[in-house]
Amino acid sequence: MINSTHSNPSHMSLAFGDLSNISYLYGVITFLGFLVIVTCNYMVISTIVLHKSLHEPMYVFICALCTNDMFGSSTFYPSLFVNLISKTQSISYGACIIQDFCINTYASCEFTILAVMALDRYVCICNPLRYPNIMTLGTAYKLVAAACIYSLTMITVLVILTVRLPLCDNVIPKIYCDNWTVVRLSCVDTMVNNVYGMIATTMISIGMPLLTLISYIEILKVCAKSKEARAKAIQTCTPQITSLLIFFTNVVFEVMLYRFIHTIVPHALRVVMSIQPFIVPPIVNPILYGLKTKAIKEKIQQRLDRWRGLCVLLKRKKEEVVSCRFSPVQIIFSEALWPAGLLCQSCREKRAQMAVGIASTEVADKLQARLDRLERDIDSGATGTSSWRPWGNYVSLRIS
Repeated sequence: MINSTHSNPSHMSLAFGDLSNISYLYGVITFLGFLVIVTCNYMVISTIVLHKSLHEPMYVFICALCTNDMFGSSTFYPSLFVNLISKTQSISYGACIIQDFCINTYASCEFTILAVMALDRYVCICNPLRYPNIMTLGTAYKLVAAACIYSLTMITVLVILTVRLPLCDNVIPKIYCDNWTVVRLSCVDTMVNNVYGMIATTMISIGMPLLTLISYIEILKVCAKSKEARAKAIQTCTPQITSLLIFFTNVVFEVMLYRFIHTIVPHALRVVMSIQPFIVPPIVNPILYGLKTKAIKEKIQQRLDRWRGLCVLLKRKKEEVVSCRFSPVQIIFSEALWPAGLLCQSCREKRAQMAVGIASTEVADKLQARLDRLERDIDSGATGTSSWRPWGNYVSLRIS
């Protein structure tokens, strides 16, 4: 029977330890890491969504995996960034429960989606003729939805069992909240939570990887007879096996670390290892699938080339707009500060025309001034100086 006299703390203390001494540096690193994760996953997701040629089951599963990675990162990095920048080592109880739910959902969906991807590869390689009929686009959407619903159901029950527990302490031995760190703070018996948590952990963290492993073993058995088929199968399945091993290793180490060996591991190492599931898979998965999958790699390259061309075009247009703001005088006298190569075509033509016109005007002005001087000299010669009289014909010709 749960004792209702206990009330849950309003805030939970997080174990940042000495990391808070240079929190701003860690905050910048956190922000940059989150930016890299969002950019890499967005490139893969948007490429698959925008190109109809990639609307196939395998790419749908890759898109779902990258979406889940973005979801998991979004539940961890913003909270960590706020704590580091504000130099606070606490989180509200409600935010802690929400983070617990989201982090566990992220981990569960990662395993279930990888299992669905293994099933897709098994059908594709072991039943190639029936694959288009079995694994249709609608079937792929249903499998992704089933994987997410399964994970949400398991984690929702887990979190509900946790919320009902009264807590006698508020110290979380991590820099984020997960289910076990909250349950261990309870004042009452947690037998139900422990049993269900063990079942959920077994079904998700062990059952899903086991199904994935069985699928790949069957694939290797089918392809063992042909060297070419075996090479193709290994090439196709390597990214998924790599993703599974990375995430499984991080999760197992995280589960074992704080339950059995947390007292013999330095705090800094515990913190680094506890955040590996939010660093390695979200970065490795989009890079792995973006570089290893030829179709996605080509489409991403096309998009990058298109963006690069657009940037060059916008730069030229901006230069033309800026250069066209010059007045005629500024255009002709700004060559030292604004070379002609950066002017638009109309300004370059205007500069050339004005240069000829100015050159002609300068010559005409010089001639006019000289003629004026000669005229004055002739007038002075007519009044007493005879040496200037031979110019009379020239002046007469000019006057006429």
